[in-house]
Amino acid sequence: MIFKKYLAIVLAFFPLLLSAQYKTAGADQLGWELAVHSVCFSKNTLEQAMDSIKATGITSFIAYRGAQQVETLKERMNYTIAQSKLSKLQKIIQRKGLSLKHFSVINVESKEEWKKLFEFANAMNVKMILSEPAYEHLPYIDTLAQAYKIKVGIHNHSVPSRYWHPQTAISYLKKYNLSKYIGLYPDTENWIRSGLDPIEMLKLAEGRIIAIQLKDRYKKPAPLGLGKIPVSGILHELKRQKFKGIISLEFFSSSEYKVAHIKKSADYFYEVANYLVSVPSK
Repeated sequence: MIFKKYLAIVLAFFPLLLSAQYKTAGADQLGWELAVHSVCFSKNTLEQAMDSIKATGITSFIAYRGAQQVETLKERMNYTIAQSKLSKLQKIIQRKGLSLKHFSVINVESKEEWKKLFEFANAMNVKMILSEPAYEHLPYIDTLAQAYKIKVGIHNHSVPSRYWHPQTAISYLKKYNLSKYIGLYPDTENWIRSGLDPIEMLKLAEGRIIAIQLKDRYKKPAPLGLGKIPVSGILHELKRQKFKGIISLEFFSSSEYKVAHIKKSADYFYEVANYLVSVPSK
């Protein structure tokens, strides 16, 4: 009787399990993982932001430096949190059922501060730091990145920021012969704000994209697929390049419906990914 009872429960949930597996199958096959920036919920504490992220169905997130209060620790989320409190911070994240993947967007001004930042990332098992570093810092950052095996994604805000055009980052990667631990982590919307074609910029940066931030907008921020940014074309290009890694969602808006918008974005993303694996590569 007990066996039959559990069998009935498993059979009842089996269609849901299959549905969930199918939903992400294309992205899994392509090696793509969705993550959400906690800055989407920057007016909340980190704990509240994590609750909202979990409600989207996505379990990987990116923390934004200095923006949010960690209520449990009475500290701002930053690399300056005392080492003695980091294990508590890890437990807070684990209890929420989330995984902290990246730390963003942060610039520091000295070798000592870069070392502290990498020590924090290492202690928190962060896989990548997003930054717009000073050009002259890049060789030292690369040394740290290789030592800690933590990648650094060069981010782009819109013109006239330091790396608004990907050619700038590419030229310094070549000039200093930087390792594969340093690459581009573009915000495709900021490319458009700078008058650049995101698909052409991806082609220009082929081989050096280590993560990417996707947004869409139609006069104001919109869920992926409902705006004017060629999100589907961007994903097609990423497939062509055999990109594997995190594709992050960042939603700047005063809307109270951010969780719903991120869910819609995720649904669109998974739908396109499933389509992409069903058609032959060009």
